[in-house]
Amino acid sequence: MLLRFFISLDNHAPTTGLPSGISILRDYGQVDYLVGDDVIKTIRHDLENPEGGAYLKVHATNNDYYDHAIDVQMTIEIQ
Repeated sequence: MLLRFFISLDNHAPTTGLPSGISILRDYGQVDYLVGDDVIKTIRHDLENPEGGAYLKVHATNNDYYDHAIDVQMTIEIQ
């Protein structure tokens, strides 16, 4: 399972292809996604969005032949 995270000013969620917006993990390294299978991953990422009204989007790619469940939890703090 491959997971990408985006922040976007629109609520469009396409059924094919990547969603619009900016990849949140793009500054961490060579790839902008997390990979895992039956694991819990915790990542802290601070992002300031002065515009407000943005949408957080999760894009999952199943790159094997097995069904997977996805459970993503994000904490939003207003400062």
